[in-house]
Amino acid sequence: SWCKTCQVFDIRYRKLASQFGDKYDSKTGTEITQKGRVRFAEMQFDNPNNEEMCKVLNATKLPYIFLYKGSKGKMKEFQCSPTKFKMLTDAVNEYADPVVGDSEMNRELEKLPVLNRDDLEESPQDGNATIAAQSMSSNGEDTIDGLKQQLVTIENEKIEMFEIMKAQIEYDKTYIKKLETGVETQRSMLEAKDGEISNITTIMEQQHSVLKSKEEEMQTLTINFNHQREENHQAIDELS
Repeated sequence: SWCKTCQVFDIRYRKLASQFGDKYDSKTGTEITQKGRVRFAEMQFDNPNNEEMCKVLNATKLPYIFLYKGSKGKMKEFQCSPTKFKMLTDAVNEYADPVVGDSEMNRELEKLPVLNRDDLEESPQDGNATIAAQSMSSNGEDTIDGLKQQLVTIENEKIEMFEIMKAQIEYDKTYIKKLETGVETQRSMLEAKDGEISNITTIMEQQHSVLKSKEEEMQTLTINFNHQREENHQAIDELS
């Protein structure tokens, strides 16, 4: 029963929750294996049990967002359509607990001493050479991890676009179905009207036939009356 706007929002909302929210055990589905930066929750507006709560929260324009931060309580609330989804991502980045980003990790790695191949060959047992090798290995792993993350991001974006297109198609199918139902209803009404018009036309033709018969009778009566009057005139003349 969701509209297209809410369907598209739901896809992006769940993707955001998978990125910033808690990670759950794949088997149980309820046990948190990794705590996220944000705890996501949702309330179904069309559930009768939530009707009173939605009124108290004044959540009348959907989808509607509330952001809370620990003891500070409510930080923000706003109506968020898919076109305004950046408001939600910006708010999450603003109020969520900070984490160390990849750029900061890279800056720390850049501080490590780096030796060239000659240095490694001349002093293979040197501590700095070991650090350099570890740094090179770490940088290589970071590069691979970065490429993997890019691939995952691209794949997620493709999945999101697919889900949005799927939601659009489902909405269009529902809309077309409603149009077809409306057309069938109108067609049935027109057919019923056609039947009524046909019946009225038949009745009018019958009435026309009756009127024509009555006119013929009137003409016959008029002719007979005129003959009778002439005969009466002749009889009066003879008596005179």
